Amino acid sequence: MRVSKRNLLTTTALLAATIASADLGVVMAQSNAIDEVLVTARKREETLLEVPSSGTVLTREALDMMLKDNGIEDFVRLIPGALNVTAGPAFNNDIGIRGQGAGRTDFTESATGLYRNGIHVAGGQFGGRTYTRMDFFDLERFEAFRGPQGALFGRNAVGGAVNIISRKPGDEFGGFFTTNYEIERSQIRLQGALDLPIVEGKLKARAAGFWIDSDGGLIFDSASGRDVDTTEEFGARLTIEATPTDNSRFSIMFENHESEDPSFDALVFRQGFDSQKYIRDGVNAPSMVKIFSKNLFVDGTIDTDIGTIQMAGVYKWRDGKRFDDLDHFLGIGSGFLANSTADVMGEFDKGGFEIRLESNDRTPEHIQWLIGADYQTSEQTDFRINVLGPAIIPRTTTDDFTTETTSYSGFGLLGFDLTDQLNLTGEIRVTHNKFEGDFFRGGNMAPFLPAPVMLSAPNQEITETKANPVVTLTYRPADNRTLYARIATAFRPSGFTPQVANPADPITFEAEDVISYELGYKANMFDGKFGFDADVFYTTQSDVQVVLTSLSVSGGNIVVIQNQGDGFSYGAELQIYTNFEVGPGNLNSTLGLSHIDGEFDGGAFDGNRLPRTRDYTLNLSALYTVPIPNTDHSFFVHANLASEAGGYENPANTQELKHFDLIDGRFGIRNERWTASFFVQNATNEIFIKEDLSGALFLNRPRTWGGEVTLRF
Repeated sequence: MRVSKRNLLTTTALLAATIASADLGVVMAQSNAIDEVLVTARKREETLLEVPSSGTVLTREALDMMLKDNGIEDFVRLIPGALNVTAGPAFNNDIGIRGQGAGRTDFTESATGLYRNGIHVAGGQFGGRTYTRMDFFDLERFEAFRGPQGALFGRNAVGGAVNIISRKPGDEFGGFFTTNYEIERSQIRLQGALDLPIVEGKLKARAAGFWIDSDGGLIFDSASGRDVDTTEEFGARLTIEATPTDNSRFSIMFENHESEDPSFDALVFRQGFDSQKYIRDGVNAPSMVKIFSKNLFVDGTIDTDIGTIQMAGVYKWRDGKRFDDLDHFLGIGSGFLANSTADVMGEFDKGGFEIRLESNDRTPEHIQWLIGADYQTSEQTDFRINVLGPAIIPRTTTDDFTTETTSYSGFGLLGFDLTDQLNLTGEIRVTHNKFEGDFFRGGNMAPFLPAPVMLSAPNQEITETKANPVVTLTYRPADNRTLYARIATAFRPSGFTPQVANPADPITFEAEDVISYELGYKANMFDGKFGFDADVFYTTQSDVQVVLTSLSVSGGNIVVIQNQGDGFSYGAELQIYTNFEVGPGNLNSTLGLSHIDGEFDGGAFDGNRLPRTRDYTLNLSALYTVPIPNTDHSFFVHANLASEAGGYENPANTQELKHFDLIDGRFGIRNERWTASFFVQNATNEIFIKEDLSGALFLNRPRTWGGEVTLRF
């Protein structure tokens, strides 16, 4: 396709979760009340109203209504204070919550804890700081908890933690099938799932899968006459659940996922080089990324007289390859550097297991407790070769990096009811990390260019032990109201930064520590027709990790992480839920805003605003459902507005984050057996810069639209 002050007062702000709605039958009879939505913020099921922490939850029904073609971006915009941090392809996305996570490279950990089914899944290149379509497919629930979650979640949960729960097998035979067609890219998406009871009450399975294929794209290459952003993707999942006794349950889940998507160069717009925003001039080498992954998840529950035993395990394997036209990415159109390419290959595997014992309904009600431990290990190998100007004399640089991580921790929670309405809870986690790495960079640049940065750093090692306590005081004057005060800590671990500009530069950086002070108030009123979740917070950071980036002809990107002094941030968030009968139908809506500000205290950027803290983020969602007379059908229309403004991309405050207003919509007809709808994303076709990497501009997706049909049986 061709497409010719900061002000402390503003911390009294709001934002939206999304439609945590109920069953969309003929009429929306259930509410989206926060006292009905179950979450696992404290490693056990509680209602969102009971949890003394700010959170956003999407139920299965809400997820069915969402437009999710942009992947993680569509989810992040619905979390108060959260941003999608991106630099090109989908695998390179990251989630930043409350301004955390400005320092990010291929070798850093995400500043948001990423969990699936309760166990940490992040790490490694080619998607290790984000979720994939496989992760988001066939979900039961999406949970996001804001603020440090260092005690119970632990892993890198500096800004917050996200936990997504895959759908379990049903007790009866049934399933669904969906076909989706997007007109702009000629893209077809097929997905479905099937529940298979095997032994009644004892053994059941769920098989699910999806396939995506686009014949066209939105970005056209003038040289080859083809679209360069086509996609093909396949995912399959099998879940088996066993209930051997009334007090025990175990499940195992296998996944296979393959994808081929556009890589960096296909998505980059170079002003003065490309003639139009969605036209590429001179892309003379393939720009694509291929990722293959296999996942195994296990979990189990055993109820005993002394407590409930919960366990979860994961094994992940991922292999990635990407190919890019380096001269176009760097903005070089001719000369002896023309036809330069960059090829990157990486393999990652990870294993982890967590076990915990927690109080249940057989233990004293006025005391809540939990103890647990976990262990994780991973290995990442990366090989990169840049071939510069092979049309004349080949000149090359090569990177050969290997890293290994071993981490284990013990954690616990102890809560005590001081009165019927007042509870004091303490949490703590003690974590030990060990990082090992071997790094080599070399090449042959003669005779035209200076020699590349040479690096030989074998047998590198970092070890650290951290303790992260959390204290929460909760007051519940009534069953429909919760007030809380929370002091929480977390840390982002140390690591390696081998892509240095000078071989004498250090290739390690220190851990970043965070302390957050938060006050919150939640309420649900008018029989669940109105609810809100409000909070204010102040956060201090020490040894802030920041990323410094430049483009180098001899080495591609020079991206390093450095610790730059301390910092602080503050803000406020509010989510409002409503569910009212309006005329002949039901209107279910959410509204909110967030404001976050902060600055560096010391270091090279002293006094500058912390990157990725927005003046405001706003989300407004509305779903109106009307029964069609004399039928079992209902008509629905769903609209969503997302808006963000203010802030900076980089610690130097030289690149402003762009303002945008995006509108998505869907309307259709539904009954218990089928749904047919039409949708549009970015209805006003607003175009803005998502990321500016030294003049390499990554733009958002223009307007797309299409239709979808779902059959349920």
